[in-house]
Amino acid sequence: MNAFVTGASGFVGKRLGETLAANGWKVKAFDIRKPEGAAAEIEFIAGDIRDGKAVSGAMHGAEVVFHLAAALGASRLGLEGFRAVNVGGTKAVLAAAREAGVRRVVHFSSAGVLGHVKSGEVADERYALDPRDLYDLTKLEGERAALEAAAAGLDVVVIRPGWVYGPGDRRTFKLIRAIAKGRYIQAGKGRTLQTPVFVDDLVSGTLLAAEKGKAGEIYHLAGDEVLTVRKIAETIARAADKTLPRFHLPM
Repeated sequence: MNAFVTGASGFVGKRLGETLAANGWKVKAFDIRKPEGAAAEIEFIAGDIRDGKAVSGAMHGAEVVFHLAAALGASRLGLEGFRAVNVGGTKAVLAAAREAGVRRVVHFSSAGVLGHVKSGEVADERYALDPRDLYDLTKLEGERAALEAAAAGLDVVVIRPGWVYGPGDRRTFKLIRAIAKGRYIQAGKGRTLQTPVFVDDLVSGTLLAAEKGKAGEIYHLAGDEVLTVRKIAETIARAADKTLPRFHLPM
């Protein structure tokens, strides 16, 4: 199968591309810049997800599209900047996929679109949505564009990953480094719940969604542990032979 992966230089995109190539897929990787240590068998194409013509030209010949490219939560872009990438970029990918006649699009949304899940409740794919920041707000807009494309006949599957971690993850590494250097102080009581997912498990789930997912459906891909942020920090501290401060900063 021929795969087209956007956001292929990112933590998850790079791992996905490598796994696809290892499983015999022919992979085109699309991103602004080429990742370090990219697999030689992957064809890398530099481009901006907001450029519809560039996306369309690069996608030629693809059978399955994995759309991961996004402006991340730490970006300092403002609402319109986030929207240009997370919504406009998604629409460009969907339009190119329709033009190319791809078999399936796997769109990466975010579990963050759920907002704060109420204590004692389980957030399935039909849970009420309540995004809280610019990243999650625009990821929800992008998700809705993907579902609208599915309703119009394009074969699209949407996945919402939980907190992804593993080798090469710079986001979680910032937390690990702060704890290891004794520079971590909890903001709030750390009771917010997370469902971390190991990157290889997420990739496996993504491949299952590509193979067996139902068009127009949403799938939550997360780990089987529900942990508070405090528990995650304590686990890291124990592995780093550190002790967390007993006090916390008020939210």
